[in-house]
Amino acid sequence: KQHGDAASRVLFLGAESAFWILNEEDEEDLKDGTEGLELGEKDLIICPLNDNNDFEREGGAGTHWSLLVARATAEKQLSCEYYDSMGTSSLGAARRLAARLSMLR
Repeated sequence: KQHGDAASRVLFLGAESAFWILNEEDEEDLKDGTEGLELGEKDLIICPLNDNNDFEREGGAGTHWSLLVARATAEKQLSCEYYDSMGTSSLGAARRLAARLSMLR
């Protein structure tokens, strides 16, 4: 292995998964649905965010993308960074997603 086990500690969350985690209301379904992602084992979680608010059209139905990057701290908490070329257009969604990821770890 070129990078040892480092690659196994990184999760590139798909846009559809980020959308679902952000919008799923049932906490038990969230925990069941994300169990296979092994969020508690990841040191870095990279999450694309789309400004789509139409729950009938998943994933890329919006017009703007931003990025949430969550890093595990030494205390196993998440420290999140938000990247958006338009400033803070999806900051609310990024904060909600960060809170959900923290809850699911």
